[in-house]
Amino acid sequence: MKSLSVRNFKNIGSLDLNGLERVNLFTGKNNTGKSTLLEAIAIFVNDGNTEVITDILNNRGELSNLNLRRLNEEEIFRALSSLFTNNEVDFYSEEGILISENKNSFLRIRIVKYFSKIIKGQDDSINHRQIIVSKYKNIEEIDSEISLGLVINENSNLIPLSRVFKGFPYNRGIGSSSPKVNFRYVNSSSSNIEENSVLWDNITLTEKENYVIQGLRIIEPLIERIAFIGESKRDRSAVVKMKGQKQVLSLNSMGDGINRVLSIILSAVNVENGFLLIDEFENGLYHSVQEQLWEIIFELSSVLNFQVFATTHSNDCIDGFENILNDGKDNRSGKLFRLERKGHFIKNVEFDSDELRIATNANIEIR
Repeated sequence: MKSLSVRNFKNIGSLDLNGLERVNLFTGKNNTGKSTLLEAIAIFVNDGNTEVITDILNNRGELSNLNLRRLNEEEIFRALSSLFTNNEVDFYSEEGILISENKNSFLRIRIVKYFSKIIKGQDDSINHRQIIVSKYKNIEEIDSEISLGLVINENSNLIPLSRVFKGFPYNRGIGSSSPKVNFRYVNSSSSNIEENSVLWDNITLTEKENYVIQGLRIIEPLIERIAFIGESKRDRSAVVKMKGQKQVLSLNSMGDGINRVLSIILSAVNVENGFLLIDEFENGLYHSVQEQLWEIIFELSSVLNFQVFATTHSNDCIDGFENILNDGKDNRSGKLFRLERKGHFIKNVEFDSDELRIATNANIEIR
């Protein structure tokens, strides 16, 4: 993506980004929309896939204590309303949430009222057509239902509220044949062992294993090999073989930092030709580790052709990003965006490689 616009999504009333690069780092004060922007990107690149929406609502605590199979429509409506700015849903507005790269590539999310109309064809066939109720219709006279409405480019889909969290075939966003994009979202919390074991299986016995080892050696240079052991996915755990030692060690015993690196690198090697999103890049990582990890991320994004969107509050993270961006190697393509809030309008200040070098050398506050 070279540009992105977001309208009416959570605490982002309006945000326009231009000149996006292969690796993009977002800074700004709390509540400027950094994490929300990553969520918008996740939904957009997955064509409104409701599995992604469900994960986002879970991570934000909107669904975490609820049984998705037993939700009533009021609970579903309340959860989905949290996606809209000020939690305000207008059934009859044609605007809704809009996430777009350009006028020909966009996703619109609405919650609408609709009714089904039976249409008889010339060959006596019976078809059911779903018609969205506009503000010009008398709703009281129509037996209407509430639906999640998705429009991407020229395609549209209405998902009844009762089916939003039911899974396949309703979770594919726009149409059952929507392509699955290579995409990973590394959130700000601790690593997920079960997810990591699956990601490792995806790249076992490929050259991508070497990148994982390279990443782990940032923290522990003696690591030679890694494996996931256990009888089931839930029971599996990561172990490593150290140089000069016969006994393997549990990766969990080596601290949160090395597990954070593992999650990021495993996600990176699984998103070839896709997108990698990292929230609060610096979490659990020493400043020198961050710079070395940025070097691997820049290299992998070029070799595997994926785009990176990351957030940070850390000067160390920014310094490491700038050092690698300006290390003179040809495959470096990156930019920093500082987000600033003006009500629900989010403006951004761009820093290309030269501007970022000047800002960091002059100790200008850009967090």
